[in-house]
Amino acid sequence: MKNPIWALMHSVRGRIYAAMAGSATSYLLNLAAMVMFAYNITQPQALTNLTWLLICLLLVAASTVLRLASFTISHLASYKLEVDLRSQIADKLASLPLGYITEHGSGRVAKLMQYNVTNLHAFVADSTPMLAKLYVAPLASLLVCAVFSWQLSLWLITGLTVGFVVLSRAMQGHGDTSALYEEKNAAFNQQAVEYIQAMSVVRAFDSGSQSYDRLHNTTVEFKELLTRWLAASGHSVRFAMWLFTPLPVLLWVGLGGWWLMHLQVLELSALAVVLLLSGGLVEGIMPLMWLNHAIKRSQVAATDIQQMLAQPSLPEPAQPEPVKFSKTPSIAVENLSFRYAGQQAWALQNMSFNIEPGQIVALVGASGSGKSTLARLLPRFWDPEHGRICIDGHDIRHLSSEQLMSQMAFVFQDNYLFDESLLDNLRLGYEHIDQALVEDAAKAAQIHDFIVSLPDGYQTMVGAGGVRLSGGQRQRIAIARALVQDKPILVLDEATAYADPDNEHLLMQAVAQLMQGRTVLIIAHKLNTIKDADQILVIDHGQLIERGTHDELLAKPSRYSQLWQAYENSQTWLLTDDSEEQRYA
Repeated sequence: MKNPIWALMHSVRGRIYAAMAGSATSYLLNLAAMVMFAYNITQPQALTNLTWLLICLLLVAASTVLRLASFTISHLASYKLEVDLRSQIADKLASLPLGYITEHGSGRVAKLMQYNVTNLHAFVADSTPMLAKLYVAPLASLLVCAVFSWQLSLWLITGLTVGFVVLSRAMQGHGDTSALYEEKNAAFNQQAVEYIQAMSVVRAFDSGSQSYDRLHNTTVEFKELLTRWLAASGHSVRFAMWLFTPLPVLLWVGLGGWWLMHLQVLELSALAVVLLLSGGLVEGIMPLMWLNHAIKRSQVAATDIQQMLAQPSLPEPAQPEPVKFSKTPSIAVENLSFRYAGQQAWALQNMSFNIEPGQIVALVGASGSGKSTLARLLPRFWDPEHGRICIDGHDIRHLSSEQLMSQMAFVFQDNYLFDESLLDNLRLGYEHIDQALVEDAAKAAQIHDFIVSLPDGYQTMVGAGGVRLSGGQRQRIAIARALVQDKPILVLDEATAYADPDNEHLLMQAVAQLMQGRTVLIIAHKLNTIKDADQILVIDHGQLIERGTHDELLAKPSRYSQLWQAYENSQTWLLTDDSEEQRYA
């Protein structure tokens, strides 16, 4: 199986190889300098012949220059890789069905774009030159040691083998415990973030007791795991790692060298070379072990990115035919059935209905009945498993994304505003629109007066997600944005969800203005907002069970009449001082 890291690095692979070659050559030059120094220092003429010392200094200088150059190349490669990967991810996201983010969540996409790409950046920038050096160093050092004394080299290898055996036994079960550590660590981080982010809710509803207990229990479990892990392997692992420090290795080599010199099979110059190289050799082994963790982490990041890039793009016609839509298009839903990936139950089943040009059609039903799913099939968040949706008789799957989106504007329950000015958010994607037209749209959406009351007016920054605005204000901004786009089909999904008594009438006026002259599909739980719709479709468990106008559906026993009665009752609830907490007025 192809390594996922290298599969993603094809655009910078040449630079990475150059950096690794430079790092390896840098070590070899440094090794040559050390060998020359160790060998000549034991010679009688060492104090009078300084030529060898000058050569050593030149080798060290060349080694330093190459090392700096290799890290410069690797860092430049890592920045290019970061740009390439984020561009690939962004391009892929633009080609994926909109439902991908709905299913996987924005957190996963943010993790891919930030955490995973950053991991690969760090691997290329810092680890690849080090990796080349750490592989070359032990082999080259052992080879040089063998040239000067194969007996002492064999003695050194024997000692290193013993050290590896001790370390491997000390690390037994480390993989399983490490996996459990990552699991507990992730749980701890999740609980900590949840506790902090939900602080307002925590204080309002449970005084922090239940939430704190969850955080405390997770912390205790994490601590107990670490305690058991350290108790079981702490001393043995530390001892095994101590064996791979220069002091025990030098003592081992010194003991073997003394014995071999006693047998008169080893010269002092050879012992000096092996002693000098063995210290550097063992210092190169331990980083190789720690680097293995960075490689595994980068492999996980690369695998996640590859899986995302391998997701099938939204199917589009290779050469879409030119289509001329009417001013107010019709919509036809024909035998539509859809279920989410990995689910057996149908979210929508055998659904058919028509929306005539300029009609306002409302979808009602209990939560989870399939209303929002149907609304999201219209802009192709997903494609249906059976049936089709047509605009002016054209199957939306045969339209390009540009053709499809040119016909639709959306106002969803949750509308995201970017950390830009109000003006930039209002004409998002339509930067060429004159500000006067934007202000006209804001007036129609009942938000202009609020905007001009701000110190910076339309240049006011709203913060990420529009955090500086209320829910109702964000909703009216979304309505104004839809007015700026001026598209013939409008999809409203709980457009008045954030309405409170003070601004509900403003939202209703804005929605009424927005719907004029358009073909509208509207979803609402507040049934009073859709009683004037041309057609009301009642959906239950993914099936269309009733249709008609408000008066037609109330004129007979129906599911809609039950929903309407429940809605009216909910509007008359009062809190009382009696023994009953609630009663109908």
